[in-house]
Amino acid sequence: MNRPPAPPQAAFQQTQPAAPQAFVAQQYPAAAPTGGQDYSIANFGGPGTGAPGSVLMLYGLDINRISCDSIFNLLCSYGNILKVKILINKPGTAMVHMDNPQAAKNALQHLQQTRGMGNTLQLAFSKHDYIADKGQAECMPDGTPCWKDFTQSRNNRFLTAEAVSKNRIIGPSKILHFYNAPPDSTEDTFKQLFSELKVPEFTAIKFFSQGQPGGKSSTGLMEWIDVESALEVYVIANHYTMHALSGRAYTFKLAFSSNTSIDTPNMQH
Repeated sequence: MNRPPAPPQAAFQQTQPAAPQAFVAQQYPAAAPTGGQDYSIANFGGPGTGAPGSVLMLYGLDINRISCDSIFNLLCSYGNILKVKILINKPGTAMVHMDNPQAAKNALQHLQQTRGMGNTLQLAFSKHDYIADKGQAECMPDGTPCWKDFTQSRNNRFLTAEAVSKNRIIGPSKILHFYNAPPDSTEDTFKQLFSELKVPEFTAIKFFSQGQPGGKSSTGLMEWIDVESALEVYVIANHYTMHALSGRAYTFKLAFSSNTSIDTPNMQH
């Protein structure tokens, strides 16, 4: 069966940094299916094409709080994301095009029936094998587009072999690993950030590195009262642009942690 042609680039201006060229050639991580099949983007005609079984339907989303970026954040730990489309005519529903079937399977396995922002998230494989180009003029309540192309986003977490080795595919947890925060970040810095974003405040925080002005970045662990609270922060605050006292911008990142206690950190998230 002939595969449909790759849709053209999105008309929306990208707000995320461009991905390196490795995105189109990088072999997908070892978590991909065995049997010699290569599910890398390159094998399916380059960015924007993906593969059958790589498009997910998401149900139970809070239409007043979601955006294409927050949906990207929700699934970014399970594989590279090509496109997101929020269905305005079906409130609380979205389509997400992962770069291969295994990434979609990972997301479905770990997020199915997860509670987040007062709703229960449900996922299913779509009958479509790709997301067509922008077909809706509507925007979300916050004014952001209901369709977005992420094929050139550096925030995709499986772009290189090195990046792949640093990611562990696990389900949501009440402990999150944070990294790439400004080096002069403090506990109060994050409390103020989460207050501004109107997300739950952590109950505990532990810094691995807390640099001085001019240092590289701050990393550590944060813990919430429950998984639902942590997931809300993960979706809303992930990839938020923070600024050091020097004015330098940092893309704040969060990842699910396998730690059971914030006091006995496992450095691999």
